[in-house]
Amino acid sequence: MPVKRWWRLLHKTALFGVAVDWPISYDDLLSYYEEAERETGVSADPSFDEGAPRRTPFPMPPVPASYLDNKVAEVLPTLGLTLKVLPQFRNTVDYDDRPTCCGNASCVPICPIGAKWDASVHAAKAEALGARLEANAVVTKIDVGDDGRVSGLRFLRPDRSEHRASGRFFVIAAHAIKTPKLLLMSRSERAPHGVANGSGRVGRNLMGQIDQVTIGLTRDPVYPYRGPIGTSGIVEYRDGPFRTTRAAVGTSLSNAGWQRAIGPLEYAEHLAQKGLWGSQPHFPCCLI
Repeated sequence: MPVKRWWRLLHKTALFGVAVDWPISYDDLLSYYEEAERETGVSADPSFDEGAPRRTPFPMPPVPASYLDNKVAEVLPTLGLTLKVLPQFRNTVDYDDRPTCCGNASCVPICPIGAKWDASVHAAKAEALGARLEANAVVTKIDVGDDGRVSGLRFLRPDRSEHRASGRFFVIAAHAIKTPKLLLMSRSERAPHGVANGSGRVGRNLMGQIDQVTIGLTRDPVYPYRGPIGTSGIVEYRDGPFRTTRAAVGTSLSNAGWQRAIGPLEYAEHLAQKGLWGSQPHFPCCLI
């Protein structure tokens, strides 16, 4: 997209009257989302599009809701809330030479049987086609040629020796922090403001998120550790007119039982073992 058009769209009136909207429309991105879904393998409920209308089916059927999900779903209607199974980067059928998820509830950092997609899947495919991976190497600068196009990448190996990689195409995929950092630190006479920064917007308008974990006790057993770590989430807080006054919230239930976010509980146990008690419980973070 030409920079002038991009800049003009960036400053259009925001949908919810707060900040500015993305300069790229959903239709501009739809075909890329569809391709990514096919390449990685996404399982999801076609009746729940999360506000993003679909024109193609998901590659795989949805992950089944866990017993825990169903027990929570029973009480949510009294609060005016709805629970839906969320899209997953994991197999519900054998797909792309990877097995079906068997519900280990131990998906982080990697799936123990390889049912979940992660970057190693396509790294292995690249190696099978003859690519060579430089493990533990750190890219330090992007070189730009006389034609204004990227000509190579400089990188350091663990022994601090410097090397250079060349090729026809280069992909910088280092997330929202390291990607702009590398682009900006690669200034040169040919790229005085950094690589791919003709608009001056690289490194700006970062959109992040804040996570909050809530822990609770149920009256009846809900039998966690069945299925992936997360399967379902509450729909109503994701989007709506309320965003004119407050942010959206994406929620999900954890099937990992007491294996996640147990810092407050461990802290309470530490205080109790030391014989420290108070009239009001006090924890360094929220415990509900």
